Amino acid sequence: MKTELCPPVAEQRDQRISEWLDDIRESSTSQIALHLDSPSLKRKLQPLESDDTPRAKRSRPDDLQSPSLTGSRSALDLEHTPSLTTQSSRSSQATSSRSPSPSKRGRALAIKFSGPILQTLDVDEAAKWTAARTTEVPLLEDLFSCVANTDDGWQNSLRDEDWRGIHKEVGRCLKRKANEDSWSDWVVLPSLQLARKLSKWQSYVDIINVKSIDIVPTTLLSGRYKKRVDYSLGLDITDTDMFPEIQQSLEPHTVSQSDHWLLNDRVLFSHIEIKAESDRATAESQLKVWCTAGFRKQERMYRQARRNESITPTLAPQPLWIWEQDKVHLSIAVMDSTENRIYFLDRKTFFVDGAEPKSLLPVFGTMIAIIDWGYNCYLPWFRELIGQVNLNDKNS
Repeated sequence: MKTELCPPVAEQRDQRISEWLDDIRESSTSQIALHLDSPSLKRKLQPLESDDTPRAKRSRPDDLQSPSLTGSRSALDLEHTPSLTTQSSRSSQATSSRSPSPSKRGRALAIKFSGPILQTLDVDEAAKWTAARTTEVPLLEDLFSCVANTDDGWQNSLRDEDWRGIHKEVGRCLKRKANEDSWSDWVVLPSLQLARKLSKWQSYVDIINVKSIDIVPTTLLSGRYKKRVDYSLGLDITDTDMFPEIQQSLEPHTVSQSDHWLLNDRVLFSHIEIKAESDRATAESQLKVWCTAGFRKQERMYRQARRNESITPTLAPQPLWIWEQDKVHLSIAVMDSTENRIYFLDRKTFFVDGAEPKSLLPVFGTMIAIIDWGYNCYLPWFRELIGQVNLNDKNS
């Protein structure tokens, strides 16, 4: 025979259970409150409070290392330089090592950076701005011309397996919603390497990973900024007899915006920032900081070479790339020191169609044209800027 509890007894039992559960909740809450100052507990609770906090990446086996970032001529293995590069997972599930998050980083740049005002001009505005200038920007017309009139002759040396493989990775990254490290390792870096390989000046150009390189001295800017851009294209300037003497006269002994040993004798003329999400404004802020430091360094070198601190040079432009998933934006940075303003002149946006491999070819063609412009135009201009005359250039 089944025995049932009468209602009063059931109610008493339910009340005792409720009181017991309340005691447990109160006890747990008090224990957490008493130990909130515990560092270990804070570390455990932090991921629960902020799901978008970047996580540290795990090292991967040796057979899964990122592609080696090598300067052809100087045989620089950047991947094995601990202070410069970090290992990044090729999996689309890997978490970026760069912190803070893009939105937080963008806010920090907007609040803290008090350098030149950034003004972005579209193609029509850039044309009007250029025509209205009373002071000519060195090499600007040459750069416009090389971007607008890319030569297709490089395609004769292009193998299908080279560029089709890169295009396949574009589709994979889009499908898997890959992070910035995956886009960098599988798409952007191979594209830069292929463009350099197809340039006849490949042995003079370095693709340099600058993700972990600080701006030095910090007086080039209004403060210390830890994160910069992803890659810079650099040109070797050590092939003349005068350079060691000029380098030793600089303080610090570098021709770039950093005293890192990889950049001491490299002329940086183009920069690349990668975004796994649509965040062009943050990318432009990062490029602004990096470019401004480089332009300020050039101003100092110009004045030092002429022993005149009151003169203001007119600086050559620098091509900038923002690789934003399947969109590749090309703009040109121009520094106007008299206005304390830096202009980003928009030139082109390339759309990489995941179903059409040939949509990548215009990107390669423009990269090659800019590499050639860097060697043929920017390098001679830079040598003159720092007073490197009687060039004794073995390749002229």
